[in-house]
Amino acid sequence: MGNCLTIMKSLLFTVFIFLINLVSYAQKEVIFPKEFPSELIGTKICGELSTSGKMISGGTAFLELPIEVYVSKDLGIYARYNPKEKWHEDEWGETQKIKQFILWQTIPRTDQYGDLIGMEYHYKVPEQRGDHYISALSILDYYGYESRPASKSFYLEIMVRAYDNARFGSNYTSVHNCGILKTQSEIEKEQEERIKMELQRKKEEEIQKKIEEEKRQKEELLKKDQDLLLTKKIDSLILINKYEDAALAYDKLNFNNSIVRDKIQQLLDIKYKNDTIQLNDIDVKKYINYHTKAKNNQLLSLAVGSHKFCFDEFGQAPNNMFPSLDFKNSNVNEPSNKIGSFQIKTPCFFILNITQKDSVIIGSVYNSSYPEKLYYDKKDHFYKKASTGLPGLNFAYNIALPKKYVQVTTLFKNEKFINGILVNTNNFQTIKLVKILKKD
Repeated sequence: MGNCLTIMKSLLFTVFIFLINLVSYAQKEVIFPKEFPSELIGTKICGELSTSGKMISGGTAFLELPIEVYVSKDLGIYARYNPKEKWHEDEWGETQKIKQFILWQTIPRTDQYGDLIGMEYHYKVPEQRGDHYISALSILDYYGYESRPASKSFYLEIMVRAYDNARFGSNYTSVHNCGILKTQSEIEKEQEERIKMELQRKKEEEIQKKIEEEKRQKEELLKKDQDLLLTKKIDSLILINKYEDAALAYDKLNFNNSIVRDKIQQLLDIKYKNDTIQLNDIDVKKYINYHTKAKNNQLLSLAVGSHKFCFDEFGQAPNNMFPSLDFKNSNVNEPSNKIGSFQIKTPCFFILNITQKDSVIIGSVYNSSYPEKLYYDKKDHFYKKASTGLPGLNFAYNIALPKKYVQVTTLFKNEKFINGILVNTNNFQTIKLVKILKKD
């Protein structure tokens, strides 16, 4: 019995707390008068206030300032405005909030004939200390007259320090709707909805991930089964020495198998170890240029004629008879056979043709101690006088030479070529004295 009483008390207390929360929740929203324009509830209204005030000099000062009026379901009516906007100063401030509408005066509106066309409702406003507050609130319920339709609007008297109170009307032409105000419950409901949607999205993502993972695992199992069958086929190809077919079959595997790959590579290397391929002309040219720039005497001292250079699969010549291919520094491509993705290093060879051009004349230089002009022909005959139009000789005067002779210094060069590439040049000269003749 005692336990039942305790449970009953607990249940009643829970219901009591629920009712209190329900009442407090219901009191959260402001109850607007039925005459209030319902379309403006839950909105933000922006506009300008106009007012004036007397100056010390006796003149009138006019002022315009921005205002924001909030019609909130939770907080009621309140405003924000900046009296010093004109001077670019920030004095934005907020008025008191009107949450309860206590009617203190009703004024009928009539036309010129005394007919009732509307009603003004004036409400008390809570007191506010400071520089920003609402001093009066009224609602106009216009019933309509002739061509003018029925409408509802509200008006505020706004205190502006050092100026007359400014009047704000929801139906003024300078006023416009500039935002939607949501209640706390609406915001919380939207948040709950967003959380719900996010949870749903994550749940769907998890389901999709699970489906994709299951699909991936199935595909992987299938690929492994395929690889198992293909590996058996590769083993059978190896047994009958069809290493090339085994290499091509390996490339169809879904997953890398280093053991099988290394085995095929080893067998291919053994099979093609004694095969030799001829190095292409581009790589031969790289080889020549590299060792020529390095001034390799083994290459530069080769005799005129044809020479066959042979190298193993690592680019080394037998007994180092020739400079190595030196793949890393010479940029020569490693010679190989390719079967699918398998590279098989192989020995290689190429032919070097050595040619030489000897005693190629570069030019001649002339010196003489003869004090007058001289003439010459193509056979290096020199004359004091010329009657057949021979050209004059351009020579350097050298008093140390015999007066009746010309010293002829002829410059020569020997050129050496490998496969048409100039690899070496030797220059030399000959000197002889030629006697000057009287005339041609």
